[in-house]
Amino acid sequence: MKTGPIIAIRCETGSGKGFGHLSRMIGLAEVLARQYGARVRFLCDANPMVERFLRPTDFPYAANCGAAAEEEFLRLETQSADLLVIDTPHDYTEEFVRTLRSRRRVVFIDHCCAGSFAADLTLFPCAALSPEVIDNPRWHGAEGVLLHGTEFVLVSGNILELWQCRGASFGGSGPIVLTTGGSDPQGVMLVVLPWLAKLPADREINVLVGDSFAHPRELARLQTRLPGHVRIFPYSHDRLAAAAVAVCTFGVTAYELMFLGIPSLVIGHSVENAETSRILAERCRATVDLGYVGNLCAESFIEPLLELLGNQQRRRGLSQAGLEQIDGLGALRTAEKIIGLVS
Repeated sequence: MKTGPIIAIRCETGSGKGFGHLSRMIGLAEVLARQYGARVRFLCDANPMVERFLRPTDFPYAANCGAAAEEEFLRLETQSADLLVIDTPHDYTEEFVRTLRSRRRVVFIDHCCAGSFAADLTLFPCAALSPEVIDNPRWHGAEGVLLHGTEFVLVSGNILELWQCRGASFGGSGPIVLTTGGSDPQGVMLVVLPWLAKLPADREINVLVGDSFAHPRELARLQTRLPGHVRIFPYSHDRLAAAAVAVCTFGVTAYELMFLGIPSLVIGHSVENAETSRILAERCRATVDLGYVGNLCAESFIEPLLELLGNQQRRRGLSQAGLEQIDGLGALRTAEKIIGLVS
């Protein structure tokens, strides 16, 4: 059997970061390996959690422990690669990307920098790309192309396995679920949880804590004051899929909830992040945007949540919009575009 191309995937996994991007890149790597025989290797930041994610996949990886600058790390670790996929928000220069392209194809995922205009492909697997990026006149003279849209949204394999749960929230009898990503460095959970705890006890509230949550002591202190209908669990895909309504920070999880058909209220953990959440809500009509966490108060959080809980028709509309727009085939479409560069 003919072997496929050698593909390196550079994915941000540093301390204090979540693992949504790594999970979706693993899903893409699995498609590249299964469908096209690609030999995939991950390039990561030093983080003890990386091995936990990658060990079950058998994909080899190299970690940058800080001894080398980013550019030097990529040069050293991609010498034999036919193609490099970059999913990390480093500001690569055009000159550096052209140097990389002299020996391999280069694809950017979910990030636009000066180097993107020298890449073979820049792909945003999202529905909320800023008009400033889309309308940048530099794309007209760029060496590669820009692609974006819900058809390219990358859903992790663990979520895809819950296909049978899609649309299960229609009945609206499940719990409210709060999830704020793998690490939540801004402490969004600590802000929101006391407000959620004031809701009537007739609705179960499940709080899902990420693997590398940054504020365990503060959460432990808060937990002693929570009422009995608020329960805290380690993050679980199954518990996420059981939600009737979810509250999340903007990121990969927002799209996973759309795939599952779960109505969600989305919080931006940064001003830039909040703007992207606003665009997503306006374009897709599948989420409720709550804005930047720094501007939230108990009233501006609780009122939209209660309105959604009390409006079954709106919940159904949000759910249906998510199901229609995120079909779970984004990795297949993205892999096809990537392989087309080295075929």
